[in-house]
Amino acid sequence: MKRMMILLLTALCLMVCVPACAQTFYYNDFHAKITVPKKEYTLLTADNLDMHPVWVETQGSTPAELAERWREDGVLLTAVALNDDVNVVITAVKNDETIRLFDLDQQTTATRTSYKDAFTDNDVLQDEGYTFQSATWENDKEDGRFLVLKYKRALHGKSSAGYAYHTIRNGYAITIDYQVFDRNVKNADLKALESIMKTFEFSMTQAKPAASVPHIDLTDAPPTETNTGKFTVAGTCDPGLKLTGVILRMSSPEPILIEKTANNSGKFTMNITLPEERRRYYRGNRVQYHHLSENAAAGEFHQRYSRRDLRRPIDHFRHDASGRTGAMSLRP
Repeated sequence: MKRMMILLLTALCLMVCVPACAQTFYYNDFHAKITVPKKEYTLLTADNLDMHPVWVETQGSTPAELAERWREDGVLLTAVALNDDVNVVITAVKNDETIRLFDLDQQTTATRTSYKDAFTDNDVLQDEGYTFQSATWENDKEDGRFLVLKYKRALHGKSSAGYAYHTIRNGYAITIDYQVFDRNVKNADLKALESIMKTFEFSMTQAKPAASVPHIDLTDAPPTETNTGKFTVAGTCDPGLKLTGVILRMSSPEPILIEKTANNSGKFTMNITLPEERRRYYRGNRVQYHHLSENAAAGEFHQRYSRRDLRRPIDHFRHDASGRTGAMSLRP
């Protein structure tokens, strides 16, 4: 009987400890929740900073100023370890890029690879002192892909390092960032972050809106100059996306449209041939034309003729391009 009472008391203590020892945060904007242990961290949000004035003062700010900054930066939660060696920062940001990509899981493999490579090539957050050491995808069956980042940071004379889980889902860039200060990260730090991530859940994943701007990665971009009049535009985008190449002409206000549909892998190719042009020139009250031959080479002389007598050469004109002109843009 005494043993049964001890077991019952143990079970009851565990039931009481679950809500008392941890706190769950719900984020309706991007349909997610996460649970953080109270016994290991002091949990700070923009709404309770006035209850932690000593810590806020160490940040060189006031509760009101820091709260405003956190709201601007999308900081939802800062969990400060009791030993003050670690911060776990949860952010959610909505901007033009997150609206365009909306959900990395619903993007093509090529788009996800390009997004990941921006971190490993250190093309992002350089102005904030970040150097990314690695970036790998981790795919959860229920909550989709997260990019696991390892980084170092040096800014304003302070150094830090960390691991972060990062994704774009439901139109937000969501980051759970495990930061350590004045030391390198250890495997135990990654394990601690993984433990927190086990509590992270999306309650709903929205389908990418049809109005969301498609992402296009060009593997072969239009040249800035050409002396052949022929080139190829190729790349990757959403499978089935219809693209239109728009060529603006110098001899006509009407553009030339070239349409293409990406295949099931999201790949597309456009073979472009620029048309011959006849350009108008004005000399006095005469309208003149500059005719550029099909096989014109750089530096070749071309003749200009007047409308009154197209058979009689007036003078010569040096041209350093092929004679095929135009400006091209690509649009979905």
